[in-house]
Amino acid sequence: MRIDTKITHDNYVDFNVYHATRVPGYWRTVAIMAFTLPLALVAIAFVVMDHVSNNWAWLLFAGVIGSYWIVTTPRRFRNSVRKHVRKLTASYSDFVGEFSLGFHPDVIEFSGPDSDVDYSYEDVKKVV
Repeated sequence: MRIDTKITHDNYVDFNVYHATRVPGYWRTVAIMAFTLPLALVAIAFVVMDHVSNNWAWLLFAGVIGSYWIVTTPRRFRNSVRKHVRKLTASYSDFVGEFSLGFHPDVIEFSGPDSDVDYSYEDVKKVV
């Protein structure tokens, strides 16, 4: 039996985003990241409203910028993960590419972008 697959940068991004969204601490971090700036902008707008003649424009400006910030937070998170994955895979080029895993009666054969390795079943039994 032989398994052939191709792993790309987007596979790593999807994997990391999938696991990050299932961690409870992630949602707390996203909430802080998404709502801190809009709340600060609205607070600043209320302070500025007392000293400026066109005071409702500041509140409208803060609301528009804050809404945009909240809506784009998930996309910015995904782009951040994509940037970190690209940096990681640039350092370790053998993370992406064509991979093959073959099972034969006496040996397990693995081949990747930079290596071809054969493992005996006894080696696997020692690890397990």
